[in-house]
Amino acid sequence: MYNIGFRAHDFGSYQSVEALSEKVNSIINNAPLQLAPLKSFPSKKDDVFLEDFASLCSSLLNVRILGSYINPVHPDEDERRHGIDVFNRFLSVANAYGAYAVATETGSIDPDCGYHPDTGKEETLSLFYRSLECMMNSAQKYNARVAIEPVSTNHTISTLKRMEDMIRRFDSDNLAIILDVANITPLSGIMERDGVSLPKPSDNALCAFLSDFISIAGPHLAAVHVKNYALDGKGAKISDLKADEGAINWNLACSFINERYPDIPFLIEGSLNDRELFLSSLEKEV
Repeated sequence: MYNIGFRAHDFGSYQSVEALSEKVNSIINNAPLQLAPLKSFPSKKDDVFLEDFASLCSSLLNVRILGSYINPVHPDEDERRHGIDVFNRFLSVANAYGAYAVATETGSIDPDCGYHPDTGKEETLSLFYRSLECMMNSAQKYNARVAIEPVSTNHTISTLKRMEDMIRRFDSDNLAIILDVANITPLSGIMERDGVSLPKPSDNALCAFLSDFISIAGPHLAAVHVKNYALDGKGAKISDLKADEGAINWNLACSFINERYPDIPFLIEGSLNDRELFLSSLEKEV
């Protein structure tokens, strides 16, 4: 049995923690969650909201990760600093929520985190490292973890090599990694042994790709995001598809990962074509 959970804000916005808890428990009782409080409870944005909701959330929800997705290389210094301040505030309350990490992606020179040719430059990487150092210092102060989600092409940490270099630079218990297979897959898809990309990768190619990621992430791997991708008619990746459609064989992926990380949460993103069928299929042996 896999540890299946959700991103809480995919269920929409709520006025109360109780209402969100009822919704989650109606699907999977006490399911692990990635909670972005400002998205799940958008009407609760006063200065003490994060602190006030912590006790209630920790008692009614199984919050594993707090989401505070910022742009740590935002080209506007004031915006960048504000984002880091917000992230650090989330780190300060993570333990009160029962969360073991606060998650973010690694940003882009494009303010909206789309593609920008300068994102891959060494100067941008250095800027990201300075931002991450600030967040890591806060994580150490609050006994929390910074969870980094690599994203192919558009973001600063866009390749397994860059992820490996980042981990070597910040090799600390306060650093965590989120595996989003669809996000970290290159634009041309997952490659076969001979270098070609198929619309649906072979089992061997998928397992090799996962193995490469896991061998680098090691003990830092904290969660898996479950969604999908497909290749269009020109062989380019279409991202953010429902988990039960697209190229990734999640039965195989979950089995492969779970053998190595038995308690890791698999957090389903977005909606599903058939939630009951997908969840029941994951319980079957591959």
